[in-house]
Amino acid sequence: MNMGFTLLATIFNFNVFFKTIVSFVFFKRLLTYLHILQQDTYSTSRFMSWFFRNRAFDRYMTTAIFICMTIGWLIGTDPNNIVQKLIALSAILLLSISQKSPLNHAKKCLVMTHRALRILSVSLLLYIPIIITSDLKLTTLILIIQSAPFTLAIGNLITLPLETLIQRKHLKLAKETLSTLDPIIIGITGSYGKTSMKHILGHILSKYKPTLYTPGSVNTPMGICHVIQNKLQKNHHFFIVEMGAYHMGSIAKLCALTPPSIGAVTSIGPCHLERFGSMENIATGKSELLAAIEANKNHIGFSFPKELSKLDAFKKYIKSNLMITPLACTKKEQTVEGITVHIKENDTTTEIKAPIYGLHQADNIVLAVTIARKLGASMELIKSALYSLKQVSARLEVSQDTNHVTWINDGFNANPEGFKQAIDLLSQFGNHKKGRKILITPGIIELGDQHDEVHAKIAKYAMLHVDILIIVAPQRIDTFVRTAELIKKDKQTILKAFSFADAQKWLSTHLIKSDTVLIANDLPDVLETRPNI
Repeated sequence: MNMGFTLLATIFNFNVFFKTIVSFVFFKRLLTYLHILQQDTYSTSRFMSWFFRNRAFDRYMTTAIFICMTIGWLIGTDPNNIVQKLIALSAILLLSISQKSPLNHAKKCLVMTHRALRILSVSLLLYIPIIITSDLKLTTLILIIQSAPFTLAIGNLITLPLETLIQRKHLKLAKETLSTLDPIIIGITGSYGKTSMKHILGHILSKYKPTLYTPGSVNTPMGICHVIQNKLQKNHHFFIVEMGAYHMGSIAKLCALTPPSIGAVTSIGPCHLERFGSMENIATGKSELLAAIEANKNHIGFSFPKELSKLDAFKKYIKSNLMITPLACTKKEQTVEGITVHIKENDTTTEIKAPIYGLHQADNIVLAVTIARKLGASMELIKSALYSLKQVSARLEVSQDTNHVTWINDGFNANPEGFKQAIDLLSQFGNHKKGRKILITPGIIELGDQHDEVHAKIAKYAMLHVDILIIVAPQRIDTFVRTAELIKKDKQTILKAFSFADAQKWLSTHLIKSDTVLIANDLPDVLETRPNI
């Protein structure tokens, strides 16, 4: 029998065969980790922090190899026995093939952008000397598999200088394009509400004059550069830019790329508090938009809700002659048909209806109307435009399926106040349909030292309204879980799901037509689970 395996090894050249299988496995593993790196905005430090926090070492392949080694040791075979190696190779190959590819099996799939390809290529180049010089021992095989995330991290660091040069090139081209086309740039930022307000204001201004606004949640330098280079046209009178930030200085950089003449800050709250470090830093970071508008020689003005003037970073701006005082909202109402807002300008009050949901959206509507009026749009045009406003994807987006189940998709919910508004809407629809109110949530992310306090509060609020609570990735939000279980009533049900996919499995067999389902936040793959490796 050994002679047969020896012959087989000779025919296939076992050295080449061994290293080919290992290389395939290593490549698949690189893709898995690259998916995580991409979702963490290519930050090596955040990737490695995720890796160690989740103990995302290989388990299955290492265990399979170790079992082969142990069995061989127990029966007294040579550790370098070809049969033993073939069995180990077969095991890791089957495990690798069975592992779902992040290219097409994920909430947000791995996108092989030019940057991702460069990182992957450099990582593979680093791998070549490792596999060439390695021996064929099973212990070495374990080390090679376990080295994949570290190889990727090093590959990412090596490409950083090149990425910096490439980004500078794109920034330069985008600035030149803006200088040539010279649209009126409107900057929108805030801890939350900025995407919704951008869509509301963009919809209004599009009915007034040719307007371009960054799509979806695009709010980073490279994303904005792509929009400028591929979508901005000479006839665009307005260009609305959503400006996101993870730390102080982010907004200033975006303003240097797209100098705003006018803009608005929607809100200040504990969104990305973990990265900013404090609420004061968040307020200071968002106020960079106002400073940039002041510095623009073609400035028009800026606006923000009056309550922000209590913050130190905004006190000086409330007194600025560039401050555009938000119009007065005398009444706001949420129904199952949408939002009704009464806006007073001077002595005239206008009733505006918009088929979107979440009473907090009334504040975004008021701020958007304030900016639109400053830019010359008539109130009649604004009223007409908002009547045809489309819902913003995954932001309290209400729909009904063929089984008459009402779905409220608030997958981008990232703040405590928005969470409460979503619960209120769930309650309103549930009572209207006289059916069960079902909440699916993994809680809120990046709350820093407010994590436990906030989750205790939103759990209490949720349990006042819901009939069924499905907690996704409960290990993340222990305080939420314990609080909900403590105040649970007999008729209420609390379920725990390892992932959102598990929650969907339950829904697929238990929903009835009178149900209303709220999805309050939907974690990216990097936060919901660790790879099944």
